[in-house]
Amino acid sequence: MVPRPAILQGHGAEIAQSEDGALAQQQVLAADYDIVLMDIQMPNCDGYDALKGMRGSGYRGPVVAFTAHAMGGEREICIKAGFDDFATKPMPRQKLLDFVLRNLRPKGAQRRQLAKEDKSVK
Repeated sequence: MVPRPAILQGHGAEIAQSEDGALAQQQVLAADYDIVLMDIQMPNCDGYDALKGMRGSGYRGPVVAFTAHAMGGEREICIKAGFDDFATKPMPRQKLLDFVLRNLRPKGAQRRQLAKEDKSVK
């Protein structure tokens, strides 16, 4: 599930959500997303297994771990597993926008749109 999707939608992002990791993996492989915010704990297939399947199928887009687990060492575990970055939730609005922009691989108008609508985003 996308953290606070209304914030990102309010800045021009198109959001797709999935209820479990297996479906998320299928969605990502079937589409061309600019960024994937992946929860670590999901039914049927956790974020680690979903990412493993995605990377094993050739997906190279940015996938960031988004989790409520703030325990020490969790970031290193996620990065070692192949995530591009790691964040804990909940996340304040501005921090979420900055985080997404930092991890977004610019390939279209979405990054420019986010930055244009929120002058405080760097």
